[in-house]
Amino acid sequence: MDLYLHIGTEKTGTTSIQEFLRRNREILLAQGVEYPILPGPPNQICLATASLEEVHRSTQHLFDLHSRKDVIAFRGTVSAALSEALASSTGRTAILSNEHCSSRLRHPADVETLHDMLRPFFDRMFIVVYLRRQDEFLLSTYSTAVKGGLRRPLSLPKAYGRDSRYDYWKLLSRWANVFGRDAIICRKFERNALKGGDVVEDFIQAAGLESDPAFEKPPNKNESLDAASLEFVRLMNEHISARSPLRHRLLEILSKIGKGPLPTLPAEVFAEFMGGVRESNRKVAEEYFGGVQADSDDPLFAPLNFSRPRVERSELTLGEAVAIMARVWAEANDDVEDGLVDTAQSEATGRKRRKHRAASSSLTRAQRKKQRQEKRALARTESNAETPTAS
Repeated sequence: MDLYLHIGTEKTGTTSIQEFLRRNREILLAQGVEYPILPGPPNQICLATASLEEVHRSTQHLFDLHSRKDVIAFRGTVSAALSEALASSTGRTAILSNEHCSSRLRHPADVETLHDMLRPFFDRMFIVVYLRRQDEFLLSTYSTAVKGGLRRPLSLPKAYGRDSRYDYWKLLSRWANVFGRDAIICRKFERNALKGGDVVEDFIQAAGLESDPAFEKPPNKNESLDAASLEFVRLMNEHISARSPLRHRLLEILSKIGKGPLPTLPAEVFAEFMGGVRESNRKVAEEYFGGVQADSDDPLFAPLNFSRPRVERSELTLGEAVAIMARVWAEANDDVEDGLVDTAQSEATGRKRRKHRAASSSLTRAQRKKQRQEKRALARTESNAETPTAS
């Protein structure tokens, strides 16, 4: 049996790919493709967790792991689950998918551990990996991190973070050295580079699957928070636990009401950042894509092209924060009528009042007195006209 192991990277449509595989497990099985159910969350994070030598704090609570001994025992649990899932399978191919394999298995020994855990079950193993332009990847990663509880403002990663997360040549070399260069199936996460402009369609092709009209495609999920909403969440992270149900509800509401520009960094900052990975990208372009991009500022990727407006400023004034909170409060209490003030109407009324006051201030005292007398006389006339006469 052959294996196609999808390792991400993160923020390259991995959730859509995994949702597609889950929804179509029976159809895939009819094609001879096994997508086994493994311990833990459905994104198969158990693969990365079991391959580490130490407990990772982000998954400690998922599998009740507290020591290296626990990790080793858990590795046996994952192997047993794979053995059970594949023992009676008549499939010719299996697919596994977890994006944390690319981000958390940072040392050759980690990748070797995963290789050794999978080797007994498969004749050939292929690694499917998607790469995203690093400045786009950075912004998307920051958004996800804030939604997960990050309290720091947007900035470039430190040197170690750049090296371990954004150096694609080192990433691919780490996996090629263990699984073999011929096992690496490398794709670019760019609309023009994906089959049909869709990452699911592209993965179907990359994994050698047969396209089927009966496939159920997952809905597109664009839950990006605009810059103001994201800054609001970052500030709220001081007060809401990372795992609180309140956080999920807040994000749900903000993704619905926040339609402004997304955050970014100054162009010169990104230029410096991309310059630091330029040589790595050049090596990847030549080794995996047949050469560099001649019509771009980067050897590997097309020029940066945001699909939504971006804004550098992220600080919130007190008034802006209160306005966001008012919208969140109104959305959370949608069963209450007459919620929010119509800001545009309120501003228009304010302008009308100020204009009237300005016009009045230009009159003399005698003219203003005469104007008040005329208004009172008009009011009395109208009142008399509306009073019914006795019959």
